[in-house]
This record gives sequence, C-alpha cells and structure tokens, in this order.
Amino acid sequence: MNFRKVKIGFIGSGDWGAVFFDSLSKNSLVNIKSIITLRHNNNKIFAKTSKADVLLYKNKKDYNLLNEGNLDAIFMAGWPLKIPTEILQARNCCIYNIHASLLPKYRGPEPIIQQLLHSESEGGVTIHKVSSEWDAGEICEQKSFNIINNDNNSTLFFKASRAGIKLLNILINKIICNQVEYKMQNEGASTYYRKINIMDYIIDKNSSIQDITTYYKAFYGIYPLIYRLNGKLIMINRYDIVKSIDKDNFYVPIKDGFLRIMNFKYLELS
Repeated sequence: MNFRKVKIGFIGSGDWGAVFFDSLSKNSLVNIKSIITLRHNNNKIFAKTSKADVLLYKNKKDYNLLNEGNLDAIFMAGWPLKIPTEILQARNCCIYNIHASLLPKYRGPEPIIQQLLHSESEGGVTIHKVSSEWDAGEICEQKSFNIINNDNNSTLFFKASRAGIKLLNILINKIICNQVEYKMQNEGASTYYRKINIMDYIIDKNSSIQDITTYYKAFYGIYPLIYRLNGKLIMINRYDIVKSIDKDNFYVPIKDGFLRIMNFKYLELS
C-alpha cells in the first residue's frame, strides 16, 4: 500500500520538544512544513534545522505561520505557552499535544517531576487535542508504564519519550488512514500543578530521609538540593545520608540522620 506523506506543523521547545521533533524529522511519512520554537541557548530543535525553516517565537502573531499551506496536523511538545483561542478556532486541522502523564492526572508544565514528588507507581504519556484549557482536550492516544523505586527524573524522561514516540507513530498512521478517534477527559479525576518553584522544597533539620530521597529523584539533573542552615541557604551539589558523624567531615542534621556534605555553596538571593 502506498501511503501519502502527512504535512505537519511543529510547535516545541526544550528537551521534550527536541525528542519529538527528531522523531518526526526522521519519519518517512512526514513532511514538516512549518516550525515554531523559542529563542534560547542550546536549542536542540533549532540546531537540527536551517534558519530558513524555523521561526523563533516572539508574539502570538507568529502562530499565523501555521495557517500557511494545507496542513494535515500540527504537533506540539514542550511548549510552555497557551495557544490563543482565536488561533485554535482558525485552524482547519487539529493541534495535538504530547504530554508526559496519564491525563487527566498531572496537567501542567512539569508532569514528570510531579509524578515523582507524589510517589506514583504508574506513569504514562497522552496525546490529546489542544484546547483553550491546559492539557484538557480530547484524548486520541495514551500509554502507561510502571514507575519503579529506582526511577528518577532522567529515567522517567526516557521511559516517557520512548512511549511517546510509539504513540506518535501510531497517530500518524491513523491520520493517514483517517481513523483517529477521540475520548473526552474525566474532569472529575483531573489534577493540575503549576511550574515548580524550588524554593518550596527547601530542606532543613526537620526533613526526613524519605523527603530528601523523593526530592533527589524528582529534581535529578534539574534542580539542586537546598538546605536552610542557620538562617542561610546552601545549595548542595554532592552529599550522602548517614546515621552518625565524625570530626573529619561537614554534616548537617536532618530528622532521622545527617547529610554528609562533599560540595556546596551559599545561595545568593537577589
């Protein structure tokens, strides 16, 4: 059977966006006609294309690029901005978002971190229509996977990326065959979390080993561990958890033990 190519637009940013842009750009069934991304250092999406092919977003007028050409679909991943309602209404094709949770749970900008902070045993990826509310549109593809005790932000990102790419390929084939189906989200089961403010997760002498372990998994490779010591904040880069101390090392107390600190610096607040 000869399949036609799917003409798409892409809106994305960050590592999550780069994963799916890379997958789409390598898919022989896809023709990427327009790309919108953000201007920032080490933009992996921008690095994978030419300057002539990509628009660095400045304001909502830039979404008009998505009206150029006869697109079959628009895919979005890692996009931190809400698409204006007038843009959604003006489109004659669907805008699909790839979200790293089992919607309607964990709507919002950092679902991988939130699932780890809440010690979930099951995670997943959802592809859904973009609507006027954050991550609330109809679901077309969804896949779950286990979150194990050793998972952290990095391993969960990998699991979600791999699952999301599989879903994306399934959806592309359904678009070609005109077989996409949708289901409404259950609003009664929905949860939403705003962008993480690391200052909400400062540890101190009353924090437990479990608190610190959870934070480490959730913030691994993204945010440092911050400890309140004598009215000042220290950013801890290397540490381990011990039950007793000796005179040759630097320790700070926690609820059920001590942190042995190997590398830290005082956090300067503006």
